[in-house]
Parts: sequence; C-alpha cells; structure tokens
Amino acid sequence: MPADQRPVGGVHLTRRQLVRAGLSAPALCVLPGCSLRIGEPDADPTMPAAGGDELARERVALQSDQLAASAMRAASLRPDAARQLAVIVQQHREHAAALRPVQPSASSGTTASSGLPTDTDPSGATAATALTKQAAAERAGASAIEPELARVSGDVARLLASVAACRTVHAATLQLLPAGNKP
Repeated sequence: MPADQRPVGGVHLTRRQLVRAGLSAPALCVLPGCSLRIGEPDADPTMPAAGGDELARERVALQSDQLAASAMRAASLRPDAARQLAVIVQQHREHAAALRPVQPSASSGTTASSGLPTDTDPSGATAATALTKQAAAERAGASAIEPELARVSGDVARLLASVAACRTVHAATLQLLPAGNKP
C-alpha cells in the first residue's frame, strides 16, 4: 500500500485481518453470554416467588382445610348426618390437594387469613345448630372465592369457580338434612 493511501495514525489492517475480526466478533459476544444473566433476581432460583395465582390457590386451599375441620366437628355433634358430612370432608380435602399441587413444607408457615367470617365457624355449635352453622360456613366459603376470580388467570379462575360451586352444593345439601332436635 502506498504511503499516501495509508490511514492516518499508522494503523494498517489487511483485508484478511478485517475478515477474521468480523467473523470472530459474534463468537466472542456469544461465548460470555452463556453465563451472563441480565436482571437475575436475588432470590433463590430453585424457589420462584409466588404469584397471584399461587397465592389465591393457597388462600382457597386454606379455606378448604378449615371447612373440612369444621365439618368434622359438626359430624361429631350430629352422628345422624355423619355420613354426609364425611363426604363433604373428603371433598374439601380433595379440593385442598388440587389447589396445592405441592404440599407446603412445615417451614413455609402460611399465616394468611382464610377470608371466612368468624361468625360462621361451627366450633361453638350445638347438635341443634351444627348443620345450620356448617351450611353458613359453606356459603361464606363460596362467597369468599368470588373476589379471587377477578385476580387470577383463566385456568385458575375455572378451578376456583368449581370449588365455589361445590361449596354451594354442600350448603344446599346440609339445609336438606333434617334439623336435629337433640339437646
């Protein structure tokens, strides 16, 4: 190359050097990209943060656990309705299992409120009021799901709606059972 055609600054690159640089530049950019994580969260990557769907599922599962426990208490007060209440308890347990694909560990310590009104808890029920209070708890449980439906994805909303429908059927079934006149 004549001296008058050389670039200012004395740097001289041949065509071969330019081609090599052009071909190796993308490879150099890709190799570090394998370990480079942009925007990596500080949290443990093995346990993703719970989203709205997971939190709603856990709240409704907690309600199912509480309704199963209250139905068992009602069954102890009303042996004549124990068979039907046992079916309701089993369905609540199945709902909780479906809502919690992975059982929570003891260390997770879910302390969220169930959203069920405390006046519908049949724990203070007598034999005469056990079924009525359990039916009220079932209705309250179904109503507690309604606000969750607007906050979750379509698939989870369908799952929660089916749980709410079951709770409504439980309430209707309990109202059809004969009232206990036992002291």
